Amino acid sequence: MLLGSRADGLIVVAFGAEEPQLYQDLQRQHVPFVLIDRHFPEFECPCVLTDDRRAGLLCAQHLIDLATARSDSSQARTSAFRATVAGYEEALRGRAS
Repeated sequence: MLLGSRADGLIVVAFGAEEPQLYQDLQRQHVPFVLIDRHFPEFECPCVLTDDRRAGLLCAQHLIDLATARSDSSQARTSAFRATVAGYEEALRGRAS
């Protein structure tokens, strides 16, 4: 569907545990694409990754500045979310010292 459109390339924000086969197929068809927050070590492709821990730290620092920060990591299910929460909690610890 997308390959028949006039798009020059794809920016792919992937969710879940998809297999790299789709992206390998895109490479074989010479479709330009970049993955956002997804990296497959078994093959080389362009990707942009987020520093989730730093993002959590910056979010917490902003909330601390607003005097509204509290920590609840009970929903930390993905590694990216756990890293974000870790950064958030690091900022909260810094506030306590």
